[in-house]
Amino acid sequence: MVNRYTFLAGYSIRWYKVERNKKMEAECKSGCEWKLYASWDGQHKSFIVKSCNPNHTCNRADYENLQAKAGWFAQEYLQKFRDNPNWILHGNLYDHYSRLATYLVEFKRSDTDMRYELQTFEREKDGEHVFKRLGELLTAIGRDENNQMFPVAWGVVEAENNDSWSWFLETLKHDMPEFGGEDCTIILDQYKVIARTAVKLWFPVVEHRLCARHIYPPWHKKHGGDELKSLFWKAVYAYTKADYDKALDEMNTISAAAIEDFKKTKS
Repeated sequence: MVNRYTFLAGYSIRWYKVERNKKMEAECKSGCEWKLYASWDGQHKSFIVKSCNPNHTCNRADYENLQAKAGWFAQEYLQKFRDNPNWILHGNLYDHYSRLATYLVEFKRSDTDMRYELQTFEREKDGEHVFKRLGELLTAIGRDENNQMFPVAWGVVEAENNDSWSWFLETLKHDMPEFGGEDCTIILDQYKVIARTAVKLWFPVVEHRLCARHIYPPWHKKHGGDELKSLFWKAVYAYTKADYDKALDEMNTISAAAIEDFKKTKS
């Protein structure tokens, strides 16, 4: 009940176990004056609030609420959705998607330096325009001089395939016409064949590399063991060619097959 109050009221609290399963104390995460103290009541088999300062002197924690967890949402709303399987918050899906074009216009009005594109196609049976690309999220991420990540572009597509990757990279090329891929690396996941086809079309000189976290699971499935695991990540995180070669030499002494498969996944 307290967690429900703090979530709906928009405040984040921390629970402290003062005495195991007997006494509980809660304080506002921001450090304001709100505080609650409760103890276990054996007769009612529940915690009873003994004292409470109900006044918050802080701002609402709408974007960082410790009580906004999946378990709480499931407990609060799961049965309601089961009882109402067609229940959609704030209108139906058709209403939501019909507002995207208006949303896009507002984006363009408020930020004239950015470019936005919404693709639709005309449905044959009724001539209605429906969205072409909805399903997967593609992003282009950069890294600045302080080693911080920042988004360059993002797009929602129907699936990861040659068509969607080509559209995304073509759009990126349109916005960055002078960028040819020199001195840059595109890191791909397991969709390397699909992505490479589109990458070669729009950024032919860019260097390709694969994501180590997508390479590792199938590699480790064939070549298990803590020692090989350690050497895999030692090679991946090597900052110099000497350190990289040393890790591979050590790997080779354990398993020639492991290093052969490792080299196959480099590019």
